[in-house]
Amino acid sequence: MSSSASLSLDRIRSTLATESLGQTLYLHQDLPSTNTEAAALARAGAPHGTVVIAESQSSGYGRHGRAWFSPPGLNIYCSIIVRGMGGTLSLSQWLSWVPLVSALAVTEAIQQTAAVSLSLKWPNDLLLHERKVGGILCESSVSTTNDPVVVIGIGLNVNVPPSSFPEELQLIATSLVEASRQPIDRNRLIAQLLLDLEQCLGELRSSG
Repeated sequence: MSSSASLSLDRIRSTLATESLGQTLYLHQDLPSTNTEAAALARAGAPHGTVVIAESQSSGYGRHGRAWFSPPGLNIYCSIIVRGMGGTLSLSQWLSWVPLVSALAVTEAIQQTAAVSLSLKWPNDLLLHERKVGGILCESSVSTTNDPVVVIGIGLNVNVPPSSFPEELQLIATSLVEASRQPIDRNRLIAQLLLDLEQCLGELRSSG
């Protein structure tokens, strides 16, 4: 599959095997930030499992508001609205655990779809050969005491050539294609990522 293959709702849905994550799915050519868009949808009452994806971000950000390199048509920028995780754990506890289980789900999905193994750097970095290939950003949105709402933002450098990174990132960032040596099907990876994330969140909910 060409590295320039566009994201497609039909292609994602054709392999999506989740019960809730991604059943409501939005795909944009460009957004300031998928997390910002998902938070707005959450405030408007969007259901659990709503997913926002963009081909590019004009104001993507990571932890502490750091800018996230978001070129068009090559990577994955998506955010998931998670509801119904209330129970014995508080919102602060969920925000501590959700980034970890999300990162585990992402690494499993990448292993299954691209045969690339990543390592984790607490609290939210995904590393390939000690260089950053992705990150997880979890933010609380509207919530009640018994029903916290969390937006899980996932950014992955997938098919961007390492030489295309800005000079200040070339020694510290990389992409999955550098390890796979062939373009990765982003549509299939998103579908697998959502399935693995749904399973990991289910286990977290059961344990909480």
